[in-house]
Amino acid sequence: MGPVPRAASAPVRRVIEAQQVPSPWVQELWVVLCETAQTLQPWVTWLWNPSTQCLSHGHYFSTRAAARADFSQRVANYLKEA
Repeated sequence: MGPVPRAASAPVRRVIEAQQVPSPWVQELWVVLCETAQTLQPWVTWLWNPSTQCLSHGHYFSTRAAARADFSQRVANYLKEA
């Protein structure tokens, strides 16, 4: 994965995990699990399109375990659709 994705709504502290997934809509798509600077829900999973540098469809969580479960489920859903 290239540079750390950026989101205006929640500055990214660090990327925990990222997985490229197949997509019928864009050439390259990643599911990304990040720690953000937010205090109430610091863990987030996003979809990242490197060609536009856009993070979208964020799911926010108060625990890392819940965010990791969502990350795994999102990756599995994309792989199942391929």
